[in-house]
Amino acid sequence: MSTVARRASAPLALAAFVAAAAAMPSVLGPARLLSMSLALIFAVAALSVVVITGWTGQTSLAQVTFMGVGAFTLARLMAPRVGLPLYLAAPAAILAAAVLSVVIGLPALRLRGVYLAVVTLGFAQVLQDAAFNNSTITESQNGLVVARPVLGPLDLSGEHTLYYLLLGVLVGCCLLVAAMRRSSLGRRMISLRTTEVGASVRGVDLVSTKLAAFSISAALAGLAGVLYALEIQSVGPAPFNPLQSIFLLGLVVIAGQRSIGAALVAGLLYGWMPPELTRHFTDSTFGPNATNLVAGVGLLLVLISREQLRGMALRLPRGRWPWPRRITVAPEVHRNVPA
Repeated sequence: MSTVARRASAPLALAAFVAAAAAMPSVLGPARLLSMSLALIFAVAALSVVVITGWTGQTSLAQVTFMGVGAFTLARLMAPRVGLPLYLAAPAAILAAAVLSVVIGLPALRLRGVYLAVVTLGFAQVLQDAAFNNSTITESQNGLVVARPVLGPLDLSGEHTLYYLLLGVLVGCCLLVAAMRRSSLGRRMISLRTTEVGASVRGVDLVSTKLAAFSISAALAGLAGVLYALEIQSVGPAPFNPLQSIFLLGLVVIAGQRSIGAALVAGLLYGWMPPELTRHFTDSTFGPNATNLVAGVGLLLVLISREQLRGMALRLPRGRWPWPRRITVAPEVHRNVPA
């Protein structure tokens, strides 16, 4: 499919997804509606992975941790001790996640690939042990309780009302990310994916672009954490385990990692796969590890198939190649010939 056709079909695909998702409350029971709500929330988190990994090529393993920052900040600010309303607590929680991402992004500016992944994973583990598992923050083993407020004409205590709010927020995030993809900032982010040296030669400020990618992706993850706290109504450390970031990244890579559609598919897999596999493999030897097993096997198949397809493409005869191949021209060598 050409680039023009792909861009033309993207709004239609998003509209079809929204139409199908809007019909879910009328056909799903309470348990599966909860899974669908979680799928919408984790699709927002997957958008953050698309921005930081799919666009800029930076491997961050702290996205679910930024979700935890947003969720815990919202719960603390809406607690009776502080008593902020949702329309003030939610932006503050999102801002907290974005600011924290800049703190980790500054020392990691010169890192890339596996080194950045190790640093972000270490940061996530430190935050998990020092903050999320800290009893002074969680206040109890059951976590912080988040009451669903009335937001203008919307009573968020109703499951259907909250579901449609989640769907609206996801659609807004998709449109925002699509607009950013076409902006100059989005083009600068994507230029970092191939070669940072080439991007720097073309005049791209690497520091500001990387920090912008970190902060925007963390803000999206923080927003997902805010929505998660409203949906579950309880914030504890278990859902934000650093290993969940690896799981989310793997699902986004399986789905394609560079497009909004990849985030939607990853969100559906993240929301639907764990409860469905747990339900079907309850009596098996896999048990609760079935989800990680399926995601790991899927990621291996995607990576292996990519290498296989690339090798097959390189082995095709040049005369049968249906489109121009990339030709590498060797540099011309000038030898010093004595006069």
